[in-house]
Amino acid sequence: MRQGALEKAPLLTKNCDKVLWGAVSIFASYKQIKQKKMKKIKLISAFITGFLIVSGYTHAQPREIVEKHGIMPYNGTAKILVRIPGPNVYDTINFVNGVATYKQDKYDGEIGWIYATDIDRNMVHYIILEKGTITITATKDSLIFLNGTPDNDALFNLDKEIEPLRMKMKTLSREMMAQRNKGENEAAAQLEKKLLEVSKKWWDKQEEFALNSNNLAGLNYVNKLMGQGRFSTETLKKFLEQYKNLSDKTAYKNVERKVGSETRTDVGAIAPTFTLVTDKGEQLSLSSIKKRLVIIDFWASWCSPCRKENPNLISLYSNWKDKGLEIISVSVDKPQERDKWLKAINEDKLTWLQVLDEKGTAAKDYGVASVPKTFLVDESGKIVAKNLRGEELNNFVAKFLD
Repeated sequence: MRQGALEKAPLLTKNCDKVLWGAVSIFASYKQIKQKKMKKIKLISAFITGFLIVSGYTHAQPREIVEKHGIMPYNGTAKILVRIPGPNVYDTINFVNGVATYKQDKYDGEIGWIYATDIDRNMVHYIILEKGTITITATKDSLIFLNGTPDNDALFNLDKEIEPLRMKMKTLSREMMAQRNKGENEAAAQLEKKLLEVSKKWWDKQEEFALNSNNLAGLNYVNKLMGQGRFSTETLKKFLEQYKNLSDKTAYKNVERKVGSETRTDVGAIAPTFTLVTDKGEQLSLSSIKKRLVIIDFWASWCSPCRKENPNLISLYSNWKDKGLEIISVSVDKPQERDKWLKAINEDKLTWLQVLDEKGTAAKDYGVASVPKTFLVDESGKIVAKNLRGEELNNFVAKFLD
């Protein structure tokens, strides 16, 4: 999941905190407008859109967005979280009939998050904090489009390209769930296949954007996608060269830190040691485990892919625990989510070692920006493989221990 990072922005609240970076999951969906407001919003939106077009107000935002999506009749505030080192910094902007302007001259060259949460859904979007006047348009589709400065225009052009894919993913996801609820598993499986195909295109477009840019907009997507584990350490090193003109920016330094942590946990490196508290309230040190092979499994109770992998780990552990396999599941649940962590262990019937990374030190040492993530360590403490799941994990363990 990427979460772009385990260290989440408050704006993402619980859902994005667990999905977007960890997690932006591709199946994340926006809240639905309350049924009671639907008719009223449609009528007001149609009136406002028509009025804005006739009055010439659309010069502030691309006419194609107004015509295709319609402007949300939103009058309210939104916050911009400035992603800079140190305490969180916020700016506030005001929407008038779905449009806001943000004159930015304080945080030139940083990445921020704009979000509005005082309506019936969350609207979130990256924003490049470069000098100039940025126009922010909220649409009926719960989208935010930005333009007016070079890097935000680059984001806008990417949005135009990938938005149809996101909308198609959203539709396919709903159709798939509807078929599953009706017990039509074969039809649901076909829809899931299509969903995965579309989502691959969606991710690939973002990756292409990162690979072919040299501005802060592109570096923003390097940050996002490296949180999803889509780039090798070697590719990240190439990004450091590609974006070296931005070496003083926070987003660039994030990539430097990621490369450093990945290098420390490359195959062949000695696994960073840790001492954490188990679900039984006891201290457990990695160095105390003397087995032929140890799987260090970073996961969380809220992580759907992690929970789906647990049955495979149960089978794997049952087959190989007497032949030298140990598993240490390191939870990145927050301390206040301890009860949820314990409940997940019980529900999933996990019988191997369980520890909680309360302060996030182990995740930081291992460069874990999203979960699930695995590291396989031999009896000498050396990392022999990482990021294996499912059949790949099963095959490696069988070959190593057989």
